[in-house]
Amino acid sequence: MNEGRRFSVVGPRRSTNEDNATEQARLLAFALCTADVLIEVDVDGRIIEEFGPTAGLFGTRPKQLVDKTLESLALEDDRHLLRALLAQAATGQRFRSAPIRFCGPENRVQTLILSGYGVPNIGEHCYLTVRTTQMSSEYIDDPERSNISGIRNIHGFSNCVSNYFSTVPVGAHQGGLTLLYVHGLSDLRSRILPAVWAQLQRQIGAFLDAVSIEGNAAGHLSIERFGFIHDRTVDVNDICACLAEFTRVADPDNKGCVIVPDNVAVHEIELAGPDLARAILYTIRRFALIPSRSVIGDIETTNVSSQLRVAADRTRFVVSTIAGADFGIAYEPIVSLADGSIHHFEALLRLNDHPEGLSPYEFIVFAEEIDLITEFDLAMCRKVIAKLASQDANASVKGVAINISGRSINSSPFVEALNALMDRYLSVPGELMFEITESARIWDLAHANDVIQALRKRGFQVCLDDFGAGEAAFDYLRELEVDFVKIDGKYVKDAASNSRDKAFLIAMSSLCHDLGITTIAEGIESELILDFLRDCGITYGQGFVFGSQEGLAAPQISK
Repeated sequence: MNEGRRFSVVGPRRSTNEDNATEQARLLAFALCTADVLIEVDVDGRIIEEFGPTAGLFGTRPKQLVDKTLESLALEDDRHLLRALLAQAATGQRFRSAPIRFCGPENRVQTLILSGYGVPNIGEHCYLTVRTTQMSSEYIDDPERSNISGIRNIHGFSNCVSNYFSTVPVGAHQGGLTLLYVHGLSDLRSRILPAVWAQLQRQIGAFLDAVSIEGNAAGHLSIERFGFIHDRTVDVNDICACLAEFTRVADPDNKGCVIVPDNVAVHEIELAGPDLARAILYTIRRFALIPSRSVIGDIETTNVSSQLRVAADRTRFVVSTIAGADFGIAYEPIVSLADGSIHHFEALLRLNDHPEGLSPYEFIVFAEEIDLITEFDLAMCRKVIAKLASQDANASVKGVAINISGRSINSSPFVEALNALMDRYLSVPGELMFEITESARIWDLAHANDVIQALRKRGFQVCLDDFGAGEAAFDYLRELEVDFVKIDGKYVKDAASNSRDKAFLIAMSSLCHDLGITTIAEGIESELILDFLRDCGITYGQGFVFGSQEGLAAPQISK
């Protein structure tokens, strides 16, 4: 019977030389599956060996590259970047997917993608893979990439960081996160030609991407601030030295910039998954946009690790507070300026045991910045609606307004959850209102207005909060059909002391009246401001002048 061919897992015996030759051929075949050409260079960048079809990339015959320096084949503008990458590899570090421009067949310039790894115990040789790319066209108009440096912008880097750290258990991640402040880069820009600036930005971006995880995990966060995720074995000081050299070469004064690294101690944070990612992202945004600065000599630093620890503590507190609905509510009265009667109450957050410096307002802002505001808004809605639904029929509460963030109003999951919640309490509509806050800007006004109108059709009145505080206030008033407008307390205070601002307040009140919108002024702290607001035609008000929140509200509705 024909049993067919059988394969031996051992195979025929070979000599040691045959085994070595076979293993080398196998490794070479695997490498060429992911690259067009393989190149080995020595410590001076001289090509020792080449494998693959070099004619299509460099216009040379087989083995014709041997003894040439790789640098001599690159465009002059890219040679400094190439030297830095090879120096990185010479120390045993890896670089990935670095775009280097070479002069190819028929003197045609083309960008080739190099990845390299050095083996210091073999004469400090570097082993390179070379492949062609469409990278220049792939990143055109990419909303997640900087059009200056070519690497991820803050939005793209945030997504990268979130994806990397949100799936890692506590202390299990192998990557490090470093944020870099390139001190003096803005000043250098003003002293060099646009073409030199563009080349410098390309060098910085390409180098940081190349030494990052997977060759694609670096970010350009602001003009002088960068970040990258990297193997924890990477020598950040070497990276900084290379970046400083890039800036020195570009500087006509031969000074360059000082690179201030902040190695973020992620491994010290006892958070994991999405909560860890939230704390890191908050810290990165602070570093990029509103850095807390101290000075070492004449160089600013941000002490990012300490900021991350604070962010982690706050994230942990916010998550547990929302999950357990572990917060109180104070009810501040909204009062008629004509006769002093209470029209309704605003439900305000009161924290129990909270981290130092975290006020209710800061809690809300922080929840917005770590993308947990919709969860908090829903927790607040549940608590207030349940309280209203459980009240005695003779309770004297005339209504309660709940704040909803601009992010929540544009969140479909939040709107669906809110509708499901309200379906359970059909008796609530006449007692409940919603205030749309402007602490987070509403970008899709048409969608937000659709949600608002759906709430109004169900019997809920809607108020536009913090009017006058943000640059989008009049856009909101034009696009969002609401029942009330609440004028920001700072705007009220300024108008009371400035005739020009008073004229704007009167005009604003008149405009709202013409649109059929009732006005509410907040932050009323004295009888003088109260009389002033009456003269301006404001209908309702809230603030210290009407008494303490707990004193007025407690008899009406308990905590």
